[in-house]
Amino acid sequence: MNLHGNPLKNKYMKKIYSVILTLLWLSTPIISTAQLFINGDVIVQSGVNLYSTDTIRMGSNGTIANYGIVQSSVGINTNGIPIYTLNGGSIISPVQTGIAKSFDIGANSNNKIQITHTTGATVNFQIGVDNNVFLNPVTKATQITNNVVNKTWYIQPLSNSNNTQISTFWNSADESTGFSRSLCAVSKWQQSSSTAWSYNAPTSIATSTGSTPSYYQTINMGNMVAAIYYFGVGGNSSSLPVQLMSFDAFKNNEDGKLSWITSSETNNSHFDILRSIDKINWENIGLLKGSGNSNVTINYAFLDEKPFIATASNKVYYRLRQVDLDGKYTVSEIRMIEDDSDVQNANISLYPNPFNNQITIKIGNSEITSFKYSIINILGKSILSNVETVQPNQLVNLNLDNLSSGIYFISINADNSNSSTFKLIKQ
Repeated sequence: MNLHGNPLKNKYMKKIYSVILTLLWLSTPIISTAQLFINGDVIVQSGVNLYSTDTIRMGSNGTIANYGIVQSSVGINTNGIPIYTLNGGSIISPVQTGIAKSFDIGANSNNKIQITHTTGATVNFQIGVDNNVFLNPVTKATQITNNVVNKTWYIQPLSNSNNTQISTFWNSADESTGFSRSLCAVSKWQQSSSTAWSYNAPTSIATSTGSTPSYYQTINMGNMVAAIYYFGVGGNSSSLPVQLMSFDAFKNNEDGKLSWITSSETNNSHFDILRSIDKINWENIGLLKGSGNSNVTINYAFLDEKPFIATASNKVYYRLRQVDLDGKYTVSEIRMIEDDSDVQNANISLYPNPFNNQITIKIGNSEITSFKYSIINILGKSILSNVETVQPNQLVNLNLDNLSSGIYFISINADNSNSSTFKLIKQ
Protein backbone atom coordinates (compact mmCIF):
# COMPACT_ATOMS: atom_id res chain seq x y z
CA MET A 1 0.00 0.00 0.00
CA ASN A 2 1.50 3.31 -1.09
CA LEU A 3 0.07 6.44 0.54
CA HIS A 4 0.14 9.67 -1.42
CA GLY A 5 -2.02 12.68 -0.49
CA ASN A 6 -3.85 13.54 2.74
CA PRO A 7 -2.57 12.07 6.01
CA LEU A 8 -4.25 8.95 7.36
CA LYS A 9 -6.16 9.55 10.61
CA ASN A 10 -8.06 6.37 11.40
CA LYS A 11 -8.75 5.49 15.05
CA TYR A 12 -10.01 2.06 13.94
CA MET A 13 -6.77 1.10 12.23
CA LYS A 14 -5.40 -2.07 13.87
CA LYS A 15 -3.05 -3.75 11.38
CA ILE A 16 -0.87 -2.76 8.47
CA TYR A 17 0.63 -5.39 6.18
CA SER A 18 3.73 -4.70 4.07
CA VAL A 19 3.32 -0.95 4.11
CA ILE A 20 5.70 1.37 2.26
CA LEU A 21 5.38 5.03 3.27
CA THR A 22 7.26 7.14 0.74
CA LEU A 23 5.70 10.57 1.06
CA LEU A 24 8.25 13.27 0.27
CA TRP A 25 8.68 15.51 3.30
CA LEU A 26 5.01 15.50 4.28
CA SER A 27 4.61 18.12 7.00
CA THR A 28 1.52 16.50 8.61
CA PRO A 29 2.10 13.16 10.38
CA ILE A 30 0.24 9.92 9.67
CA ILE A 31 -1.68 9.38 12.91
CA SER A 32 -3.32 6.43 14.66
CA THR A 33 -5.33 7.07 17.84
CA ALA A 34 -5.48 3.38 18.81
CA GLN A 35 -2.86 0.70 19.33
CA LEU A 36 -1.01 0.21 16.06
CA PHE A 37 -0.07 -3.37 15.14
CA ILE A 38 2.37 -3.82 12.25
CA ASN A 39 2.60 -7.51 11.37
CA GLY A 40 4.36 -7.18 8.02
CA ASP A 41 7.43 -5.34 6.83
CA VAL A 42 7.05 -1.58 6.93
CA ILE A 43 9.30 1.10 5.42
CA VAL A 44 9.00 4.70 6.61
CA GLN A 45 11.18 7.15 4.73
CA SER A 46 11.60 10.58 3.12
CA GLY A 47 10.65 12.56 6.21
CA VAL A 48 7.33 10.79 6.92
CA ASN A 49 6.23 10.72 10.60
CA LEU A 50 4.17 7.63 11.49
CA TYR A 51 2.62 8.56 14.84
CA SER A 52 0.42 6.75 17.35
CA THR A 53 -1.10 8.16 20.52
CA ASP A 54 -1.08 4.59 21.84
CA THR A 55 1.39 1.70 21.75
CA ILE A 56 3.05 0.69 18.48
CA ARG A 57 3.69 -3.06 18.27
CA MET A 58 6.02 -4.46 15.63
CA GLY A 59 5.63 -8.10 14.59
CA SER A 60 8.15 -8.02 11.77
CA ASN A 61 11.12 -6.01 10.59
CA GLY A 62 10.65 -2.33 10.02
CA THR A 63 12.97 0.13 8.30
CA ILE A 64 13.06 3.87 8.97
CA ALA A 65 15.31 5.68 6.52
CA ASN A 66 16.12 9.13 5.12
CA TYR A 67 14.89 11.04 8.20
CA GLY A 68 11.61 9.17 8.53
CA ILE A 69 10.18 8.86 12.07
CA VAL A 70 8.07 6.28 13.91
CA GLN A 71 6.68 7.86 17.07
CA SER A 72 4.51 6.73 19.97
CA SER A 73 3.33 8.70 22.98
CA VAL A 74 3.06 5.43 25.00
CA GLY A 75 5.78 3.07 23.78
CA ILE A 76 7.18 1.01 20.91
CA ASN A 77 7.31 -2.78 21.40
CA THR A 78 9.40 -4.70 18.87
CA ASN A 79 9.40 -8.09 20.66
CA GLY A 80 13.14 -8.41 20.09
CA ILE A 81 12.86 -7.73 16.35
CA PRO A 82 14.99 -4.69 15.50
CA ILE A 83 13.72 -1.65 13.65
CA TYR A 84 16.44 -0.62 11.20
CA THR A 85 17.19 3.10 11.32
CA LEU A 86 19.33 4.23 8.40
CA ASN A 87 20.53 7.61 7.16
CA GLY A 88 18.84 9.67 9.85
CA GLY A 89 15.78 7.49 10.39
CA SER A 90 14.68 7.39 14.04
CA ILE A 91 12.04 6.43 16.58
CA ILE A 92 10.55 8.66 19.27
CA SER A 93 9.33 7.04 22.47
CA PRO A 94 8.86 8.00 26.13
CA VAL A 95 11.13 6.73 28.91
CA GLN A 96 9.69 6.85 32.41
CA THR A 97 11.86 8.09 35.26
CA GLY A 98 13.79 5.42 37.16
CA ILE A 99 12.99 2.64 34.67
CA ALA A 100 15.55 1.11 32.31
CA LYS A 101 13.97 1.15 28.84
CA SER A 102 15.43 -0.86 25.95
CA PHE A 103 14.83 -0.25 22.25
CA ASP A 104 15.61 -2.89 19.62
CA ILE A 105 17.01 -0.78 16.82
CA GLY A 106 19.83 -1.51 14.45
CA ALA A 107 21.70 -0.98 11.23
CA ASN A 108 21.72 -4.38 9.50
CA SER A 109 21.85 -6.09 12.93
CA ASN A 110 20.34 -5.61 16.37
CA ASN A 111 22.20 -2.71 17.98
CA LYS A 112 19.85 -2.23 20.90
CA ILE A 113 20.12 0.81 23.14
CA GLN A 114 19.03 1.11 26.76
CA ILE A 115 18.23 4.40 28.52
CA THR A 116 17.80 5.14 32.22
CA HIS A 117 17.25 8.52 33.90
CA THR A 118 16.00 9.95 37.18
CA THR A 119 14.52 13.23 35.98
CA GLY A 120 11.36 12.80 38.06
CA ALA A 121 9.19 12.92 34.96
CA THR A 122 8.82 11.05 31.68
CA VAL A 123 11.24 12.17 28.95
CA ASN A 124 10.71 11.54 25.24
CA PHE A 125 13.84 10.39 23.40
CA GLN A 126 14.50 10.40 19.66
CA ILE A 127 16.97 7.62 18.88
CA GLY A 128 18.57 5.79 15.98
CA VAL A 129 21.70 3.96 14.91
CA ASP A 130 23.63 3.93 11.66
CA ASN A 131 26.54 2.05 10.14
CA ASN A 132 30.18 3.16 10.52
CA VAL A 133 31.99 5.61 12.82
CA PHE A 134 33.56 8.92 11.77
CA LEU A 135 36.02 11.32 13.36
CA ASN A 136 33.24 13.90 12.97
CA PRO A 137 29.84 12.15 13.24
CA VAL A 138 27.94 15.30 12.27
CA THR A 139 29.65 15.86 8.91
CA LYS A 140 30.60 12.17 8.55
CA ALA A 141 34.15 13.21 7.71
CA THR A 142 36.95 10.60 7.87
CA GLN A 143 35.69 7.12 8.64
CA ILE A 144 37.39 5.22 11.48
CA THR A 145 38.10 1.67 10.35
CA ASN A 146 40.26 0.25 13.14
CA ASN A 147 39.59 -0.78 16.74
CA VAL A 148 35.96 0.36 16.95
CA VAL A 149 32.45 -1.05 16.75
CA ASN A 150 31.28 -0.03 13.29
CA LYS A 151 28.09 1.66 14.51
CA THR A 152 27.10 5.17 15.57
CA TRP A 153 24.13 5.61 17.90
CA TYR A 154 22.40 8.99 18.10
CA ILE A 155 20.08 10.13 20.87
CA GLN A 156 18.21 13.37 21.48
CA PRO A 157 16.24 13.90 24.69
CA LEU A 158 13.36 16.19 23.69
CA SER A 159 13.58 17.79 27.14
CA ASN A 160 16.34 17.87 29.74
CA SER A 161 17.17 14.44 31.17
CA ASN A 162 18.87 14.15 34.58
CA ASN A 163 21.31 11.46 35.78
CA THR A 164 21.09 9.69 32.44
CA GLN A 165 22.75 6.37 31.69
CA ILE A 166 23.16 5.02 28.15
CA SER A 167 24.04 1.42 27.20
CA THR A 168 24.91 0.49 23.62
CA PHE A 169 24.72 -3.12 22.34
CA TRP A 170 26.50 -4.84 19.48
CA ASN A 171 27.54 -8.21 18.00
CA SER A 172 30.97 -9.60 17.18
CA ALA A 173 30.27 -9.09 13.45
CA ASP A 174 30.00 -5.34 14.13
CA GLU A 175 33.59 -5.10 15.41
CA SER A 176 36.37 -3.76 13.20
CA THR A 177 39.94 -5.03 13.00
CA GLY A 178 41.90 -4.66 16.23
CA PHE A 179 38.90 -4.04 18.48
CA SER A 180 39.32 -5.47 21.99
CA ARG A 181 36.28 -6.15 24.16
CA SER A 182 38.53 -6.31 27.21
CA LEU A 183 39.54 -2.63 26.87
CA CYS A 184 36.73 -0.51 25.41
CA ALA A 185 34.43 2.34 26.33
CA VAL A 186 31.51 4.36 24.98
CA SER A 187 32.65 7.67 23.49
CA LYS A 188 30.33 10.65 23.13
CA TRP A 189 29.97 13.70 20.89
CA GLN A 190 27.46 16.50 21.49
CA GLN A 191 26.37 18.35 18.36
CA SER A 192 27.17 22.09 18.29
CA SER A 193 29.38 21.65 21.36
CA SER A 194 32.01 18.92 20.91
CA THR A 195 35.01 19.13 18.62
CA ALA A 196 36.36 15.66 19.45
CA TRP A 197 35.11 12.34 20.81
CA SER A 198 35.48 11.87 24.56
CA TYR A 199 34.46 9.43 27.25
CA ASN A 200 33.86 9.80 30.99
CA ALA A 201 35.61 6.73 32.35
CA PRO A 202 38.60 4.47 31.66
CA THR A 203 38.19 1.55 29.29
CA SER A 204 36.87 -1.70 30.76
CA ILE A 205 35.63 -5.15 29.77
CA ALA A 206 32.43 -5.21 27.70
CA THR A 207 29.55 -7.12 29.30
CA SER A 208 28.38 -10.30 27.55
CA THR A 209 24.59 -10.68 27.30
CA GLY A 210 24.50 -14.37 26.43
CA SER A 211 22.07 -13.62 23.60
CA THR A 212 21.67 -11.37 20.57
CA PRO A 213 22.92 -8.64 20.63
CA SER A 214 25.95 -10.12 22.32
CA TYR A 215 27.78 -7.32 24.19
CA TYR A 216 27.22 -3.90 25.69
CA GLN A 217 28.99 -1.00 27.37
CA THR A 218 27.52 1.79 29.49
CA ILE A 219 28.27 5.50 29.77
CA ASN A 220 27.07 7.74 32.61
CA MET A 221 26.03 10.98 30.96
CA GLY A 222 24.85 12.89 34.01
CA ASN A 223 22.41 15.60 32.96
CA MET A 224 21.63 15.78 29.24
CA VAL A 225 20.14 18.83 27.55
CA ALA A 226 17.74 18.74 24.63
CA ALA A 227 20.48 18.31 22.02
CA ILE A 228 21.68 15.56 19.66
CA TYR A 229 24.31 13.24 21.14
CA TYR A 230 26.33 10.69 19.16
CA PHE A 231 27.83 7.57 20.73
CA GLY A 232 30.50 5.17 19.49
CA VAL A 233 32.40 2.30 21.08
CA GLY A 234 36.20 2.35 20.80
CA GLY A 235 39.04 0.29 22.19
CA ASN A 236 41.96 1.51 24.23
CA SER A 237 44.01 2.13 21.09
CA SER A 238 41.20 3.38 18.86
CA SER A 239 41.21 6.67 17.01
CA LEU A 240 38.11 7.76 18.86
CA PRO A 241 40.84 9.39 19.31
CA VAL A 242 43.27 10.87 21.87
CA GLN A 243 41.11 11.24 24.96
CA LEU A 244 41.46 14.67 26.59
CA MET A 245 40.48 14.48 30.25
CA SER A 246 41.05 18.23 30.69
CA PHE A 247 42.42 21.30 28.90
CA ASP A 248 43.05 24.55 30.79
CA ALA A 249 44.70 27.90 30.15
CA PHE A 250 45.46 30.56 32.73
CA LYS A 251 47.48 33.75 33.15
CA ASN A 252 50.82 33.29 34.93
CA ASN A 253 52.31 36.73 35.59
CA GLU A 254 52.76 38.08 32.05
CA ASP A 255 52.70 34.62 30.46
CA GLY A 256 49.98 32.29 29.32
CA LYS A 257 50.22 28.78 30.74
CA LEU A 258 48.44 25.82 29.13
CA SER A 259 47.98 22.39 30.66
CA TRP A 260 46.12 19.31 29.49
CA ILE A 261 45.76 15.66 30.44
CA THR A 262 45.14 12.66 28.20
CA SER A 263 43.67 9.40 29.48
CA SER A 264 44.66 7.44 26.36
CA GLU A 265 46.42 8.08 23.05
CA THR A 266 46.43 6.27 19.73
CA ASN A 267 48.96 7.00 16.98
CA ASN A 268 49.43 10.46 18.47
CA SER A 269 52.22 12.29 16.66
CA HIS A 270 52.04 15.68 18.38
CA PHE A 271 50.00 18.61 19.61
CA ASP A 272 50.06 21.96 17.81
CA ILE A 273 49.36 24.90 20.12
CA LEU A 274 47.15 27.45 18.36
CA ARG A 275 46.57 31.06 19.45
CA SER A 276 44.09 33.71 18.34
CA ILE A 277 42.78 37.13 19.35
CA ASP A 278 39.42 36.80 17.56
CA LYS A 279 38.67 33.01 17.58
CA ILE A 280 38.69 33.14 13.78
CA ASN A 281 42.31 33.52 12.70
CA TRP A 282 44.71 31.10 14.39
CA GLU A 283 48.50 30.99 14.47
CA ASN A 284 50.61 27.97 15.39
CA ILE A 285 52.88 29.06 18.26
CA GLY A 286 54.38 25.75 19.33
CA LEU A 287 54.48 21.97 19.14
CA LEU A 288 54.67 19.27 21.80
CA LYS A 289 55.44 15.69 20.83
CA GLY A 290 52.71 13.17 21.69
CA SER A 291 53.16 9.78 23.33
CA GLY A 292 52.21 7.66 20.30
CA ASN A 293 50.12 4.94 21.92
CA SER A 294 49.29 5.01 25.60
CA ASN A 295 46.58 3.86 27.99
CA VAL A 296 47.80 5.74 31.05
CA THR A 297 47.21 9.30 32.22
CA ILE A 298 49.74 11.78 30.76
CA ASN A 299 50.15 15.44 31.75
CA TYR A 300 51.26 18.13 29.27
CA ALA A 301 52.14 21.80 29.77
CA PHE A 302 53.12 24.71 27.50
CA LEU A 303 54.20 28.28 28.34
CA ASP A 304 53.33 31.14 25.99
CA GLU A 305 55.67 33.97 26.98
CA LYS A 306 54.12 37.45 27.13
CA PRO A 307 51.16 36.77 24.80
CA PHE A 308 49.54 40.16 25.49
CA ILE A 309 52.59 41.97 24.14
CA ALA A 310 52.94 39.62 21.17
CA THR A 311 49.31 40.05 20.17
CA ALA A 312 48.74 43.62 21.40
CA SER A 313 45.48 42.37 22.88
CA ASN A 314 44.18 41.94 26.43
CA LYS A 315 42.31 38.72 25.51
CA VAL A 316 44.04 35.70 24.02
CA TYR A 317 42.41 32.42 22.93
CA TYR A 318 44.01 28.98 22.72
CA ARG A 319 43.13 25.58 21.31
CA LEU A 320 45.02 22.33 20.68
CA ARG A 321 45.35 20.53 17.36
CA GLN A 322 46.11 16.86 17.98
CA VAL A 323 47.82 15.34 14.93
CA ASP A 324 48.00 11.59 14.22
CA LEU A 325 51.00 9.84 12.70
CA ASP A 326 49.13 9.68 9.37
CA GLY A 327 48.46 13.44 9.38
CA LYS A 328 44.81 13.29 10.44
CA TYR A 329 43.93 15.70 13.20
CA THR A 330 41.25 16.93 15.60
CA VAL A 331 41.00 20.24 17.44
CA SER A 332 40.05 20.88 21.05
CA GLU A 333 37.62 23.31 22.59
CA ILE A 334 38.73 26.94 23.01
CA ARG A 335 40.19 28.41 26.19
CA MET A 336 40.73 32.13 26.94
CA ILE A 337 42.99 34.15 29.24
CA GLU A 338 42.62 37.87 29.93
CA ASP A 339 45.06 40.56 31.01
CA ASP A 340 42.82 42.13 33.63
CA SER A 341 45.53 44.01 35.52
CA ASP A 342 47.14 47.24 34.37
CA VAL A 343 49.79 47.18 37.10
CA GLN A 344 52.00 44.09 37.24
CA ASN A 345 54.77 45.58 39.39
CA ALA A 346 54.34 47.67 42.54
CA ASN A 347 57.63 49.52 41.83
CA ILE A 348 56.37 50.89 38.50
CA SER A 349 53.26 53.00 38.01
CA LEU A 350 51.89 55.39 35.42
CA TYR A 351 49.00 57.85 35.10
CA PRO A 352 46.62 59.09 33.81
CA ASN A 353 45.14 56.19 31.85
CA PRO A 354 43.19 56.83 29.64
CA PHE A 355 45.26 59.89 28.64
CA ASN A 356 45.06 62.78 26.21
CA ASN A 357 48.61 63.90 25.38
CA GLN A 358 50.96 62.89 28.18
CA ILE A 359 51.56 60.10 30.68
CA THR A 360 53.69 60.15 33.84
CA ILE A 361 55.86 57.21 34.83
CA LYS A 362 57.12 56.67 38.36
CA ILE A 363 59.85 54.16 39.31
CA GLY A 364 59.50 53.43 43.03
CA ASN A 365 62.92 51.84 43.52
CA SER A 366 65.65 54.25 44.66
CA GLU A 367 68.39 52.04 43.21
CA ILE A 368 67.12 52.38 39.63
CA THR A 369 68.97 55.02 37.59
CA SER A 370 67.47 54.37 34.13
CA PHE A 371 64.78 52.41 32.36
CA LYS A 372 63.86 51.50 28.79
CA TYR A 373 60.33 51.76 27.46
CA SER A 374 58.70 50.63 24.23
CA ILE A 375 55.24 51.53 22.95
CA ILE A 376 53.53 48.86 20.85
CA ASN A 377 50.49 49.34 18.62
CA ILE A 378 47.50 47.01 18.27
CA LEU A 379 49.29 45.13 15.45
CA GLY A 380 52.16 44.25 17.77
CA LYS A 381 54.65 46.65 16.16
CA SER A 382 56.93 48.82 18.29
CA ILE A 383 56.37 52.43 17.22
CA LEU A 384 58.35 54.32 19.86
CA SER A 385 61.15 53.36 22.24
CA ASN A 386 63.74 55.16 24.32
CA VAL A 387 65.96 54.99 27.42
CA GLU A 388 65.29 57.47 30.25
CA THR A 389 67.68 58.43 33.06
CA VAL A 390 66.01 58.91 36.43
CA GLN A 391 66.78 60.06 39.95
CA PRO A 392 65.38 58.19 42.97
CA ASN A 393 61.58 58.40 42.94
CA GLN A 394 61.69 60.82 39.99
CA LEU A 395 58.62 61.29 37.82
CA VAL A 396 59.18 61.02 34.07
CA ASN A 397 56.71 62.70 31.74
CA LEU A 398 56.28 61.27 28.25
CA ASN A 399 54.68 63.39 25.56
CA LEU A 400 52.57 61.09 23.37
CA ASP A 401 50.62 63.77 21.57
CA ASN A 402 51.61 62.31 18.18
CA LEU A 403 49.76 59.02 18.85
CA SER A 404 46.35 58.58 17.26
CA SER A 405 43.40 57.74 19.50
CA GLY A 406 43.20 54.03 20.28
CA ILE A 407 44.69 51.17 22.32
CA TYR A 408 48.44 50.71 22.82
CA PHE A 409 50.77 48.82 25.13
CA ILE A 410 53.84 50.15 26.90
CA SER A 411 56.58 47.84 28.09
CA ILE A 412 58.83 49.31 30.81
CA ASN A 413 62.06 47.53 31.73
CA ALA A 414 64.11 48.94 34.62
CA ASP A 415 65.97 45.74 35.44
CA ASN A 416 65.16 42.03 35.64
CA SER A 417 62.96 42.42 38.71
CA ASN A 418 61.45 45.81 37.82
CA SER A 419 59.61 45.47 34.53
CA SER A 420 56.00 45.64 33.55
CA THR A 421 53.57 46.07 30.68
CA PHE A 422 50.55 48.35 30.69
CA LYS A 423 47.65 48.74 28.32
CA LEU A 424 47.31 52.39 27.28
CA ILE A 425 44.17 54.09 26.01
CA LYS A 426 44.69 57.28 24.02
CA GLN A 427 41.55 59.40 23.98
